[in-house]
Amino acid sequence: MSALESHYRRLLHAYPPAYRQAHGEEIIGTLLQASADRRLPSPREAAGLIGGGITARMRAATEHPVAWWADGLHLGILLIALTNLALNLAYISAPSIASAPWVIGYLVLSVALVRGWLWVALPLALAVAIPAVDFVFSARVPGALADLAVQYLAVAVGLVVLSLRRSRGLRKRSYLWLAVPVIAWAAAHVHTSMTWTVQPAIAVFLLSAGIWATAAARDLRWLLAAAIFVPATIGPDAVITQVYPTAPTAATIVFWGVEVALVLVIGLTAQRTRRSRT
Repeated sequence: MSALESHYRRLLHAYPPAYRQAHGEEIIGTLLQASADRRLPSPREAAGLIGGGITARMRAATEHPVAWWADGLHLGILLIALTNLALNLAYISAPSIASAPWVIGYLVLSVALVRGWLWVALPLALAVAIPAVDFVFSARVPGALADLAVQYLAVAVGLVVLSLRRSRGLRKRSYLWLAVPVIAWAAAHVHTSMTWTVQPAIAVFLLSAGIWATAAARDLRWLLAAAIFVPATIGPDAVITQVYPTAPTAATIVFWGVEVALVLVIGLTAQRTRRSRT
């Protein structure tokens, strides 16, 4: 096996195993014929293989027997949980709600959501949401704490809805989803002055990925996930600025606007791709 072929085979792992088995040799053969005089794939070829592989994985996800709306709801609460966990980890050294013991429970909850373990995630979500909501609203605590409590509650309610289905299975997702809070934690501790941007930056990244995923999957699951995720993450803050004499910063307003715009783009993408299928 040549060095070039070896590199192509590594890049081909971006595709799902079933796709590699069915089309892998054909793809590699075509690439080798077109670039037999090189030792390394060109950047364009590498980007094409990785992008094509991710797209194929997104399409393969729609073949799971879980209904699109249940998978979209599952995805929406997973996005809330991961961004919430990232924010908690960013402030883990601060004397705040983020340093409370339930952060560990939320980490386990996030793993359970990634792997589709409904009956592990549901009691954990309730165990976190009930005391958090009681603490925040009984003490009338404004700001970030109320924001977190609403997010805890949204995850718990979403899991209750999923548990009421006749078919209660959830799709298992890759552990790579857990890289989101890990990267956020690392970035926040490298640049501590930018900790406040952790959650909105992750939200913008995930919603941007949702546009690509919607174009690939050609259904409404990412739109549903975004429609759950964005109100749960920016809604409480927007309400708090109306109730309490505090004003959001210009950067916060920009992030809110970008997130809403990305949800609209996901909706337009879903509408366009669904039309192209009919």
